[in-house]
This record gives sequence, C-alpha cells and structure tokens, in this order.
Amino acid sequence: MKRYVIVGSGLAGHRAAIALRNFDPGSRIHIFGEEPHLPYDRPPLTKDFLLGKVEEAQLTFSDVQTYEMVDIQHHQATRIVAIDRDQRCIMTDRNEVFEYDRLLLATGSRPRRLPEIDDARAIYLRTIDDAVRLRSVLDPGRRIGIIGAGFVGLEVAAAARERGCEVCVIESAGSVLSRGLPPLVSNAIQRLHSSRGVEIVCGQTAKGIEWTRRGPINIELSHRVFTADAVVVGVGVIPNTELAAAAGLEVNNGIVVNRHLRTVDPAIFAAGEVTKHPVGKAGTLLRLESWNVAHKQPLIAAAGMTGRDFIYDEIPWLWSDQFGHNLQILGDVADTEEFLLRGHLDSEQWTLIALNLAAEPIGAVALNRGRDISMMRRVLKNGGNLPLDVTSSSRPVSAKIAAA
Repeated sequence: MKRYVIVGSGLAGHRAAIALRNFDPGSRIHIFGEEPHLPYDRPPLTKDFLLGKVEEAQLTFSDVQTYEMVDIQHHQATRIVAIDRDQRCIMTDRNEVFEYDRLLLATGSRPRRLPEIDDARAIYLRTIDDAVRLRSVLDPGRRIGIIGAGFVGLEVAAAARERGCEVCVIESAGSVLSRGLPPLVSNAIQRLHSSRGVEIVCGQTAKGIEWTRRGPINIELSHRVFTADAVVVGVGVIPNTELAAAAGLEVNNGIVVNRHLRTVDPAIFAAGEVTKHPVGKAGTLLRLESWNVAHKQPLIAAAGMTGRDFIYDEIPWLWSDQFGHNLQILGDVADTEEFLLRGHLDSEQWTLIALNLAAEPIGAVALNRGRDISMMRRVLKNGGNLPLDVTSSSRPVSAKIAAA
C-alpha cells in the first residue's frame, strides 16, 4: 500500500488528495493543514465574501465531504516542522511521525509584513479568519486605508467601496498593478477605481501611522493625513519554502521543480504558488501567484507521484474581479512594448494583445472579454496566427506612449 503525504490543505493540497485517491484507490493519504478549517476556496475572500454574497460555510470545497468516504485523512491545525528525506518521513508540531513513499509540498505563501505596521491593528488578508475580521469593519461610512495597489489591495478597495466605505489606497510605485502589467492596463484600472470614488495615492509610502488605543488611525502622507477606521496591508506574499529549504531541497523564491513538478528529490513533489517551475518553450523558471497554478498543478503532481508521465505546460493565466468587471491576463505581457487594441481603454470592454519584436502574439489582457482570452489561449497553444477578424478590428498602440 503506497503512502502519500500532502503538506498544505489549500486548493493545491486538496486537489492533489482527490486526484491521488482517483489514481491509486488502495493507497493511504494524509493531508496536513495549519488552519483549523476544512479546505476552502480563497478567491472569494477578497470579493463575494466581503460583499456578503457567500458565507463561510459555502467556501468549503464540496468534495471535502468525500474525505471520510474515500479514506483521506485530514489533519487540521497541524504544522509540519521537519522532513527526514533519508527515512522518508515528516514530523508534526505534536512530535508525531508519518512515513511516506511520495510527499507533496503545497505550502502556499503568506502575506509580506511591513515592519512599521502594528500587526495587532493591521489586517493582512489571507485566511477565512482574516476575511471575517475585515468584513466586520466594512460598514457604510467607515474609512478604510489600504497599503498596496496590487490585486488584493484593489479587490478589497472595490468591495469596501461597494459596501459604502470611504477608501484610500496608498501605493509606493508610480501606478497601480505596476508589477507585471503595462501602463496601458494600470491607467485603465486606476480610472475605473477613481470613477467609483476610490482615492488612489501613488508614488508615496505612509510616512507614519499613528495608532490610537481604540479610536481612528492616522496615516500620514506627504500632503495630508488620512484618518482611517481600519488599515489593510496588501504588499505581496512570501512563498512558504522554509520546510523545503531545511530539508535540503532547491529553493529560489519558490520550491524549484521540473515540468513533472518533481523536486531534486525523486520522492518529493511540489504544487501551487509555492513552486518555481518551467514556463514556455524556453523553460524559464517562474513562480506564479494564480488560482490556475493551484488548480492545475496538483493533478500533474499526483500523476507523477503515482508513476504516470504527465507534464505541466499551462500558459500563465490569472484574473481579477473589481466593481463587477473581470480583468484577465494571459501569457507574457510584463515587458511588452507593442500591442494590438480591440475596443477603447476608457470603455467597459477591451482587449490588448501583446506582440513580440517579430509582431507575433505572446499574451493578452482583456476587460470583460472572456471570449477573446479563450481565442488567444488557442492561438498561443497552437502557435498560430491571429484570426483575420481580430487583426482587422484592432489598432496598434505602444506602451511607451502610454507611459509618457
């Protein structure tokens, strides 16, 4: 009987457990999670959960209910403190030892902390408990200060504004969504938020934060003070690689894996946003923070753990929902300078197609145009040309012009 151990009970760990049971019905499966909850879906935490459209119980994955039926052992509120690769076992914070034939690390990431922020008062949104705490302060008229204008910060800003809060987003970079997206997109999303009454202050950091005992929080900016009832910090995440590093696995801003999601140890795999994995034909190692990675990689990892020869070759894809608008990013757009634009960037529907120096499509960003993303996925997957109706309805635009 094969013994499989999964460290991490988020989406990646959960999907791997279900896949392992399907691939190897007679095996023994243990999944460990540090949170005192059943595995649940995280994307709604910054969106529908904050808006009250879904409740805590609805976030739990529906097939978690099959764990007992199919003999998947879920260990809640349990931290893994060590991996012994020679003995092929892991040790828990309760000094329990579990042996494995194959081990999957799906340890995810944690919010990056700001040393000048009082953790007891600030809200870092990552877990259900964080979201419950945040939702409790999103009452009409409350003032919410958000540090960081990445996807988490902007999604929280949109939800807070829809709940009737006053919102100020503070970003140290010169624009919102500056990491990985061109100015064309940043400017369009910033206009969307400004039109909904969100104040965005870019190119600044909070010079100081005055925490009163129970009353308002004063955030000092260069030109004024924003008085908030709550402060949310969303300045990126740090991959949870400490366990892998201590075990001597290769770590470089993520757990390094090959296309089979295997680490340097043939018995240990990794999946989800903690992985640094090969992307594209060139095999560039990247760590991607997206739902799609946590959704798709566990199936490939589980296949490899059970002796199957599958590879992970998905095109990078992520999305964000803000003010009822759906933004999707596909492929490589970060350093692109030339695009084809379908629609108008000041409208509610548009698509930007990223081109390389040879004028070939390498990625796309679309607002409320899921069909264009599906079309671009087919083009990029097959290495083909853009359909004639797409090229005829598009016009060239330059990121350099947008940034000027």
